[in-house]
Amino acid sequence: LLVGVAWADHEIVDEEANYLLLLMEQTGASQAEMEEIRNALLDEGRLLAPDMTLLRDHKAQVMRSVDSLIASDRRIVTDERATRAAIDHMLGTLS
Repeated sequence: LLVGVAWADHEIVDEEANYLLLLMEQTGASQAEMEEIRNALLDEGRLLAPDMTLLRDHKAQVMRSVDSLIASDRRIVTDERATRAAIDHMLGTLS
């Protein structure tokens, strides 16, 4: 999900990539998982489908991570705001 957020403005900047990779390391991601994320950071077409049930169960933490990622490059664009609002809506209303 967060890689999709990073792609919201149609580019991945170093701050976003570094934030995501650090987050993956902190959560104990495997080498295979890290490689999947690196590939998705290089090619928007390689995005993985998020586990919405898991994300809904941890909505507050997910939204904090979305906010941190969006702010990581110190510029927030309209596409990022719209993506954040859509995620908030999906996590709050889908069952």
